[in-house]
Amino acid sequence: LALLGVYNLTILRGSVSLMGSNLPASSSVTHSIFAPKCSPIPIIEALAFNDPAFSAPSTVTNIPERISRVIGPDCTIIFLEDNLTGIDGLGRVCKTFEGIFEGEASSENVFRLRSARNVSALNRAMQPFQVPVSWQNAFAFLPKTPSEGGIGDETLSPQPVVVLVRGQKRTGKSTLARTVMNRLLNQHRRVAFLECDLGQTEFAPPALVSLNVVDRPMFGPPFTHPLLPYASHFIGSTSPRNSPSHYVSSIQSLIQTYKIDLQYPAPEDEVADADDFRTDDVIPLVVNTMGWTKGLGTDFAKQIEEAVEPTHIFSMQNLSGDFGAMMDVAKSPVRAVGGSGLEPQVVEVEPIPSGIQSARYTAADWRTISLMSYFHSIPSPAQYYLLSAAIQPSVSDASFTTTTNPAPLCTWDCRLPLIAHTPYSVSPSTALDSVVLVGAGSEDVVPSEVGRVLNGALVALVSCQPGSVDVSPSQIGDRLPYSQGADPPDPATSNCIGLALVRGVSPSVISDPKAGTGTEKDVLHVLTPLPPTLIASSAARFLVKGEVELPIWGMLDYRELERDGARSHEIDGVPYLQWSKSEAVGAERRRVRRNLMRRGQM
Repeated sequence: LALLGVYNLTILRGSVSLMGSNLPASSSVTHSIFAPKCSPIPIIEALAFNDPAFSAPSTVTNIPERISRVIGPDCTIIFLEDNLTGIDGLGRVCKTFEGIFEGEASSENVFRLRSARNVSALNRAMQPFQVPVSWQNAFAFLPKTPSEGGIGDETLSPQPVVVLVRGQKRTGKSTLARTVMNRLLNQHRRVAFLECDLGQTEFAPPALVSLNVVDRPMFGPPFTHPLLPYASHFIGSTSPRNSPSHYVSSIQSLIQTYKIDLQYPAPEDEVADADDFRTDDVIPLVVNTMGWTKGLGTDFAKQIEEAVEPTHIFSMQNLSGDFGAMMDVAKSPVRAVGGSGLEPQVVEVEPIPSGIQSARYTAADWRTISLMSYFHSIPSPAQYYLLSAAIQPSVSDASFTTTTNPAPLCTWDCRLPLIAHTPYSVSPSTALDSVVLVGAGSEDVVPSEVGRVLNGALVALVSCQPGSVDVSPSQIGDRLPYSQGADPPDPATSNCIGLALVRGVSPSVISDPKAGTGTEKDVLHVLTPLPPTLIASSAARFLVKGEVELPIWGMLDYRELERDGARSHEIDGVPYLQWSKSEAVGAERRRVRRNLMRRGQM
């Protein structure tokens, strides 16, 4: 069974297989499924009663009698319902992904759902989600639950499971990491996810390394589940090439956070739910590494593996299909440092074959839709209990902290473009301790120009421990507290809570940010999806700007495009923006080949 769109799935009897996960029956657990055309379509498959992965059917007493009379005892029963989250509006915001949740108008809507339609036949533009056999074999190395054939605690690992996924670009590495996370959630109430890929992130926007805590399976591409991070650090670019030391130290800080705060949760942090038989005394970790596997990327991979101390390594086969030609780090797995001294289990798996989506959407397109989804999202209070206690806002409604029948993690509001959203009015001299610029060329920005640099910029909201950052006396009283050439906040004493858009800067700040003291007229207009209670509880008083910029789709008013018709000459008339390629000599982006070597280097 395949559906296109967004819907909720509840399994009333039997067990089903969905995107590599085996889901048992539970009338109190509802799964949110996001199935757009731009990614492989999830296939719901009923497991046979004699299948080893089958879970014993639960007793459901509220099945109507007219249904009970026509079904057999070995039938699987599922319940489908609409899931109106507003995510389908992202197609209006980013026209590249327009109509990705819409089915064929000629197809019959068998289930009569408003947010999803059944797929009777997959056309050339759609691809089913298929789990390779080597992935299923690799999952057998993970600890099993009693429903999967385990007996009590005999199959449980003596130490927390730490799975590291590595491989080249475009091999399905992120999909494998998400699938491993979903399978671990069959046994554990919470799973930690460490994102090391700056360009194709799973839960956070691009240019961040983040540590997230997840309490439910995620069925959908990354832009369908943006989450507030437990801890994160802003690198400022989609590649660590220009800041290697900051990148490595940020990941090492997140690993320390996991080992100290999350690996063995305190009794008061455990989730009390009598109906949930999954364990909560240990939180496993899934690590998704970046696809840069040559040169400096190999050094990054080795340092990350030494710090993570994985129990399992799932290594993606290279695209040429030669298992012996894996990256250097796969030939000699590292030995755990400071841990048990045991070498991790290394399992090689095959990559997912490239489909039509790989040719239609580029890595830049996925980053664009991820950013647009982030800024149009509305985080639910259901995420708050998954955050660090240091920044956790208070929630008056205790029902948000239950793991059965959970509230939606996120909704989207795409009724207005970003230029029409009501911003926060921020007084920089009062609300900010420092403005930091990172990335190539940032040290050349003089104080008199920092106001223009911030105008329309994406910035990270960073909180630092008191006394960990020395604010220059010359910044006190300035309209913008900026120090040229300042280092980014130390990951050991700072935390990034999310991104914001500086949509406007008052003219007085742009004209001379160092002249006189701040006044009521000196303001920054800031947009962010972060809840005000989270900003207040985290005390984020540092703005850090990197190389990542707002996509062009975020600068447009799509209401005018819809009013004037399809993409025509009107887009080309938007001031300061150019869509068509310029024909002038030297106008195109310079391409640099980095795979050429001198004879002495060969």
